[in-house]
Amino acid sequence: VSTPTRFGLDTEPPTSIITAVYTLTHNLYLVTTTGSDTLSGINQINLEYQAEGDSTWTAWNNGAVFSPPQPGTDYYLRSKAVDIAGNQEPSHTTPDINTNQAKPIPHVIMLPVITK
Repeated sequence: VSTPTRFGLDTEPPTSIITAVYTLTHNLYLVTTTGSDTLSGINQINLEYQAEGDSTWTAWNNGAVFSPPQPGTDYYLRSKAVDIAGNQEPSHTTPDINTNQAKPIPHVIMLPVITK
């Protein structure tokens, strides 16, 4: 006789948000995200952008680095999570963040530390 175990069926969509945008160089941004899911866990977080004044969102899934197609244009960004069970977060009705909110990442030179 085996001991009964409990299991759950994940039917709830995950949640996600873009937490920050950083300027790497002119027209190149680093995007950070976070997500959560109550049962199965996050499988991936997809990213979309929209040029200011446009009504269409475009998927970009090439990682956390965003290179806008039109330099000098502000872009709205949003995330959309998918959990391991395949549940998809509904599309955000408002953007998570805008590229004009990007924080600069200063260039840093790292020198080795030598100890005796």
